[in-house]
Amino acid sequence: MRGTILKRAKGSWTIIVDVGKDSDGRRNQQWTTVRGTRKEAERRLAEILNKVNNGLYIKPSKNTFGDFIETWLTDHISTRVRPTTLDGYRWRAKSIIDALGHLRLCDLQPHHIQAYHRAKLDAGLSSATLVKHHNLLRSSLATAVRWKLIEHNVAELVDPPRVEHKEMRALTEEEANHLLDSCKETQWYPVFHTLVWTGLRRSEVLGLRWEDLDLEAAVLKVTRVLHQLGDGSFIQSGPKTPKARRQVALLPSSCQVLRVRRKIQEEEFSTVGLDITPETLVFSHRDGMPIRPDSVTQAFRRIAGKAGLEGVRLHDLRHTHATLLMKLNVNPKVVSERLGHSSARITMDTYSHMLPGLQASAVAGLEGALAPKVAMNPAVSRLLARLINKGPGKIPWTLSMPRNGTLGGIRTHDLCLRRAAL
Repeated sequence: MRGTILKRAKGSWTIIVDVGKDSDGRRNQQWTTVRGTRKEAERRLAEILNKVNNGLYIKPSKNTFGDFIETWLTDHISTRVRPTTLDGYRWRAKSIIDALGHLRLCDLQPHHIQAYHRAKLDAGLSSATLVKHHNLLRSSLATAVRWKLIEHNVAELVDPPRVEHKEMRALTEEEANHLLDSCKETQWYPVFHTLVWTGLRRSEVLGLRWEDLDLEAAVLKVTRVLHQLGDGSFIQSGPKTPKARRQVALLPSSCQVLRVRRKIQEEEFSTVGLDITPETLVFSHRDGMPIRPDSVTQAFRRIAGKAGLEGVRLHDLRHTHATLLMKLNVNPKVVSERLGHSSARITMDTYSHMLPGLQASAVAGLEGALAPKVAMNPAVSRLLARLINKGPGKIPWTLSMPRNGTLGGIRTHDLCLRRAAL
């Protein structure tokens, strides 16, 4: 199989290659423009012929990248993900199409994607969100490669931005109670009370139905979640993972709050001629309609601000619940089950760093086992207590162990401890 090189103008060449026959048996030719020297055109011709001869040649698509993304979302992604996930994909795809959609799919290059990253970061988009944009680009182009629309996934050649993880904020028990006290006379009190003392996600709380609650047994079941799509419609579905479908034990105070909530809801429904059924949402408007998730978040932001807790996010109530349990030395597996994590390892990886006294407590216990005489010394006990309360850091003492195996003494840079030990 041979190709032809035609000179178009100075420094511009046209390559014509027979790439087989179409469905009607007619000869199918591929015309390609190369700018540069004739040697560069000959090199490009050799590359094309090599791919054609080995069955690897892909005819460049005339479709724009924007058209492809729309087709990918409609024909492929919509059959594989939940409606809420698809809604997020569409939201991110809109931004990508606005910036890159005009390019032909075969013309998209790494520098286009890199420029997109830079422009979005400069516009104030967070690096974590931009990584989601990049993942969509990479996933869509990987499909284009499988569909033989392009030869390479150019997104693989671009590094996504580095994500700076924000430190989560967990409220103390006093702050949590202060927050709840500040909204006790509002409609949001039972919502936030449930979030703090169960650790449920926003979508899980808003998806609770009365049939999911057994207030006599003090337990609730997480069986549904509620989301709102970009078009304003609400959707209820099962939890995303098997472990998220769970039972959560309730505090007696939470049961009482929910009983009051039901009584109020009964009064509200009676004014519009409605009755509470097992399918009725626990937290709804007066007419039984779902509450917008964004409304909950906005209300929390206002209430937290008035309570002097600026910067605390609604999701931090979930972190608060987990941290309080961990500080009470509740088994991490139990904490993981309450939160609906897929494993206790996720729970420990997420929250162990928020408990600065854990390592000091562990060392104090170890010291008590290995050197009881030292550990029982009042001065040492006071130091250990101070370290545990103070937080992380290197414990400023070490034990010296002579060769005969008996306890020799303490080497320390802490003058108070040194005097007490001596």
